[in-house]
Amino acid sequence: MASCRACGAGVGRQFRFCSQCGSAVGVELDLLDLAPPAHDEASVTYGRPGRFWAAVAGGLLAVVVGLWALSAIGGGDAGDAAAGPDRPTTTRVTARAATSPPTTERADPAASDVLTTTSDGGATPSTSVLADGGPLLGQPVGLSLLIGSQERLRRLDLDTGVMTGSERAGLPLFGTGRWVLVQGSSGLVRALPLADLDADVPSLWAQYSPVLPRPGPDPGQIWLPDAAGPTLVWRLVDAGSRDVLQEVDSGVAAWWDQAEAVIDPQVIGSGTGEVFERDGAAFRRVAEGELVAVGRTVVLVRRCTDPASCTLHWMDRASWREVPAAVPDNRAQELTTASISDDGRLLLYTTATESFLFDVSRGREVMAVGTWPGTLSVSPDGRWAVVVHVAGRIALYDVERGETVELPVSTSGDGQVVVVPSV
Repeated sequence: MASCRACGAGVGRQFRFCSQCGSAVGVELDLLDLAPPAHDEASVTYGRPGRFWAAVAGGLLAVVVGLWALSAIGGGDAGDAAAGPDRPTTTRVTARAATSPPTTERADPAASDVLTTTSDGGATPSTSVLADGGPLLGQPVGLSLLIGSQERLRRLDLDTGVMTGSERAGLPLFGTGRWVLVQGSSGLVRALPLADLDADVPSLWAQYSPVLPRPGPDPGQIWLPDAAGPTLVWRLVDAGSRDVLQEVDSGVAAWWDQAEAVIDPQVIGSGTGEVFERDGAAFRRVAEGELVAVGRTVVLVRRCTDPASCTLHWMDRASWREVPAAVPDNRAQELTTASISDDGRLLLYTTATESFLFDVSRGREVMAVGTWPGTLSVSPDGRWAVVVHVAGRIALYDVERGETVELPVSTSGDGQVVVVPSV
């Protein structure tokens, strides 16, 4: 465990900030953790100077050189050789120059990419090629995937198979127009231009609300929740200019029991089994049932005659009449959170133990996905939806054909993926 150079608080190697005060730190880990650094050191180091340590360093260097020589003589990857014929294999993302021919290797699924790291644990930008390159979906689609975790952020071009690393780390929340919202490990959220994910832009929002930002009604617009006052206030912000375009006071206590209410800037549901929609300066009652998820054109509500007997229902937002569309009835009681695609054809929902993608238009479950999938991410044309398997493998679901295209790339357990236009 290293220490923050600014305040001395403990800092895990996986983070590039102090868990207590948020200051940036550089972490350089040696093999022996013998003494803590001084509080004002330029970098966090371990060990003591002297001839003894010089000898140790020289010995370690000799061991490294010897191991490199043995691997060169063997002419292969020791990890791959130990895998055996029965271990699962996948295509590794290998880093290569843009002019080099694409290469394909068989490797352990965990080794899904090549990442270059600096001495302070940060990632340097790198370019890799997935499999043999070319359209990964069988046709050009003009789309890319942003794959992020608290350790790194990567962009995968689905038309070329090129994976580009970023100097920035964080979870991509959603794309809107020419922008993507990314939340860093400190909780700060930035609206980054898709053309430059490493752009030095100020933070747009901090995690001090019981809900996360939501896409606005038009591309490039973002709803930001503000829980600083007595009630939760939503502000519609332009991602580029950062101007506030609209402000909506929900009228609900800023910090409420999330089991009692689900909130959207325009639609509110409460534990009393009623749904309200904003009408001018006030909210009017529009439907009965517990509000489960809010989409652009439809909402999903749950109605229960008793705790053991519940049903799900689609409601049209224009008329607030029930829509005869398929629902995952076998999950009605255990469903906890959900998100809906803009066209209402897909539902991503979570139970206490797992999550699923449900095809509303076909009335069937597509597959189980990661336990914390975040918001459903669908391409702007509504055809492709990102699916992250429980094991972290990434796929795209073709809504038009009802087929899933597997990609030989994965994310970490806490990672998140969104689909955005290529730039």
